[in-house]
Amino acid sequence: MLTKTDITKIRKVVRDETESEAKTTRRELQGEIKLLRIELQKELKTITGRIKDLEGQTRKVRKDIELMLGFFDREYLDLQKRVDKVEERLGIASA
Repeated sequence: MLTKTDITKIRKVVRDETESEAKTTRRELQGEIKLLRIELQKELKTITGRIKDLEGQTRKVRKDIELMLGFFDREYLDLQKRVDKVEERLGIASA
């Protein structure tokens, strides 16, 4: 039969081993977390760069669309004036 002293010693050994394993596991996890953070930061930089590129391309497309709309608006107005003049000369009522 185990004495109280034996049980206390066993508890101490188990506690020491458990704490030792916990410290080792904690260190390993901290190392892995640090590596994952570094990888995540690299990926984030890449994504941020791609987003900036897309923003630049979007601005360019918007400018192009604005230019095209301005051009077609002017063309439409010029054409409308011409049609109005032709209708006036021919005596046709505009619709």
